[in-house]
Amino acid sequence: MMRQNQWILRTICLFVCTIECHASVANKWPLDLVSNGYEELLIAIHPDVAENQTLIDDIKSTFTDASASLFRATNNRAFFRNITILVPEKWSNMPEYVPVTGETFDLAHVRIAGPNALYGDAPYVKQLTGCGEGGEFMHLTPNFLQSKVTSQQQWGPYGKVIVHEWGHLRWGLFDEYPKTSEGDKAFYSTGEGFRPSRCTEGIQGTSKNRNTGGICQINFFTFLPEDDCRFYPTTTGNTAKASLMYGQYIDSVEEFCSSTSLGVKHNARASNKQNRLCSSKSSWDVMLEHTDFKDESNPSIVDYSEYEEGESEPTDTTPTFKIVQSVTRKVVLLLDVSGSMSGERLEKMRQGAFNYLNTLPDGTSIGMAKFSSSATKLSSMRDITNQTVRDELTALVPDAVGGWTCIGCVLQMGYDILTENGGNPSGAEMLLLSDGEENRSPVIADLQPILVSNGVKVDVIAYSAAADLDMSALATATGGASYFYSGAASSTALNDAMSSAAQDSTQTDRIVVIASAAITIGAMETYNGTFTLDSSIGKDTSISLSYDTIVSLIVYSPDGQNFTLDSAEFQHYPAFKVFRVLFAQAGPGRWRYDITAGNAISKIQLNIHSSASSDLGAISAIPMISSSTATFSDNMTFSIYAEVTQGGFPVVNANVKGLIECPINDVVVKLQLKDNGAGADITMNDGVYSAFFMATDANSNGRYSIKVQVTNKEGTQVQVSGMAEGAASVGLEGNMDATYSNVSDLSRTASAGALTLNGFPYVGYVASDVIAPSRITDLAVVEVSDVASRATLQWTAVGDDLDQGTATRYEIRAAESFDDLFNMVNYTTMPDMLVVSGNLTTPKASGETEVVTILFPSVSASTFSFAVVAIDERNNTGDMSNIVTASSVYSTDDLGLGGSGTTSLTITTSLMLMVVGVWLVI
Repeated sequence: MMRQNQWILRTICLFVCTIECHASVANKWPLDLVSNGYEELLIAIHPDVAENQTLIDDIKSTFTDASASLFRATNNRAFFRNITILVPEKWSNMPEYVPVTGETFDLAHVRIAGPNALYGDAPYVKQLTGCGEGGEFMHLTPNFLQSKVTSQQQWGPYGKVIVHEWGHLRWGLFDEYPKTSEGDKAFYSTGEGFRPSRCTEGIQGTSKNRNTGGICQINFFTFLPEDDCRFYPTTTGNTAKASLMYGQYIDSVEEFCSSTSLGVKHNARASNKQNRLCSSKSSWDVMLEHTDFKDESNPSIVDYSEYEEGESEPTDTTPTFKIVQSVTRKVVLLLDVSGSMSGERLEKMRQGAFNYLNTLPDGTSIGMAKFSSSATKLSSMRDITNQTVRDELTALVPDAVGGWTCIGCVLQMGYDILTENGGNPSGAEMLLLSDGEENRSPVIADLQPILVSNGVKVDVIAYSAAADLDMSALATATGGASYFYSGAASSTALNDAMSSAAQDSTQTDRIVVIASAAITIGAMETYNGTFTLDSSIGKDTSISLSYDTIVSLIVYSPDGQNFTLDSAEFQHYPAFKVFRVLFAQAGPGRWRYDITAGNAISKIQLNIHSSASSDLGAISAIPMISSSTATFSDNMTFSIYAEVTQGGFPVVNANVKGLIECPINDVVVKLQLKDNGAGADITMNDGVYSAFFMATDANSNGRYSIKVQVTNKEGTQVQVSGMAEGAASVGLEGNMDATYSNVSDLSRTASAGALTLNGFPYVGYVASDVIAPSRITDLAVVEVSDVASRATLQWTAVGDDLDQGTATRYEIRAAESFDDLFNMVNYTTMPDMLVVSGNLTTPKASGETEVVTILFPSVSASTFSFAVVAIDERNNTGDMSNIVTASSVYSTDDLGLGGSGTTSLTITTSLMLMVVGVWLVI
């Protein structure tokens, strides 16, 4: 089966500070819904989880419950048919385990690992992209799975908890409870009063001050309950069936909200992430647009009217389980020595291979081969156990070239090396470097089916724009990463790729790249440079300098000590033209170095690595791209992400840039990545920084090499306490009492791999401006005046093209009815004369905060719903924002919502100098 896998870097948890997968994004382990059953769901246990055979039974039980819950929640359209559980290599081998077929932890849809610092034992899904696009992985902890009574008291029945998370992971749904840390309001105005943000409105419960437990008061600036007022659903005794994305812990809830069914009617007005990011679409409507169910795919297979309540399910939804066991990491390095690799290319390839072999973690098993017109084995599989083995392997790196290019030959050789002496190739990796098109048989296409069917992942480094495009296709098909190095003197892409490919995705003590620089120094000149080490790193620090003509190097520590070629920390490898300076523990602060050239111009590649010295782990920068291939059009976009965290906690207010090396003319596009919850970014201050790369940034067909750079600025901090909310839980609010610590001397760089672009019209083509500003997703009412009948609105500015640049103007739309505005009928466009403060015609730069105060369009109405759109200079109009309602009245009467739950509220106003007790039936 063709496996198009996804490799994305992630930090798992406080105790297991690892990176989960490679940067280039393709797909995860293949997962299809076939005849109503999901096939090939992969659940993986992290290597650091202690052996516990009962954990496997707990996984089976949990997902058996989840399969039945999923079947009911999807109106009998989906369940889990078969599931694979991947256990760590270090666990004892059991008779029931079957051979691994390419499954790895970083491909798994569900990952069992230690508690995340931000989420604790709460189940959660890592989501980076927008509505309907699905998440990266589901995270569960052993403690969650094995403490059934405690877990179900906190988060609800296991089956429904998993289905809630499945909504995030598979269908790209978002939570329907308010996340006040992201700007949601616990209550919203209706014109008759206010309601709790819930889905559906039929959910019963009570409201109270979350801190005191007492009666809530009215905030007279917004005419809503005070900020600390919360609605607490009744967990038992409710009758509403929806929604699982709101409160799966509520006994009666077992379905998703729908825009059409009265019993599970979606509340489009509620202030929550689902409504903000999905334009108030219901969960079920978003699901029906997914390939699982679109165009009546996988229709219901059960008519429940044909059997009595209490009878067993007419369809058996019990999954079948298969258990496989991880294997030792095995890689084969495949190096091109064809005639086109002569001169500078050979030298740089040798230096890159040297750095790769000296970055691979101890314990890795590696083989090597070279190729031109045919392939030659350089080394059978060897375990890296010490520096002696590394030195012996580097001595085998080829130093001569000649011949044609037979990539299929070396893929076959790599496979043969993996299978020597009965070796199992499944789960192994290859790293292939080549600079040209293959011109001898066998070709890539001949070997690709063998590698795919045996679960061998191939990472590729395309050295030059002429490198065969089938290399990128091979990487995608096998779940590997694709990298591109143009050969330009200003590019660091080759060493960046080698550093990234060398990393073990499940390694606890992982290397971080502090700096990666390309430097050209004139004859007899000295280059003075600096780098910084923050307090989270310093262990096993390596300064690697590659040169083409001889240079000298001096390194200065922050305390003034200098290190030269005579120092014990220095190593020189003349055959590779490489200096290495190694420190078992390097101190934090600003380090300096001087590089002096000899009698000729020298081109330098500098790479600085380090590892965690903090118990919380190193601050890491994890780059990702939303696609590894794209077809050009004037409205083409893809997203670049960088997750900056320490021990699972987000680093906020960092300076994060994406650097995109274009295929021709050494053009480098620089993008500012932001963590403000706007544009490409969906969650503010979660440590994930995002930006769009657009058609106007492209300059030709070919490969674009992408990396991210992270530095600190004023206000950069790391969260050190406080919890974010995973699955909706009883009485827990996300991001409570978060505290932060300042971050200084931060420097990180990391390769996100390569994007391959096709369909570009011609070199010099300039894309037309057809891209509109982004949709505004955080519109909020911050103040309402009943005296002046006006409202103050706030939102984050978007750009001229999505999140880049500055829009030209805004348009505020208003209607007396939420439904009228939602359906775009009977609404008013606010004229400038009604703008009291702020300006709709001079928007701020993307990412800044807009605040505008407007008068109500009619003095006869006390309630209006508002939305905003951003427009650029060519009248490209962004989609309408989330809708908010401002009301200058409140009701002290029964709101008429029905049910047995009551809410007690005290309404206070300094203007009226009175307190009125109010009991609201909700």
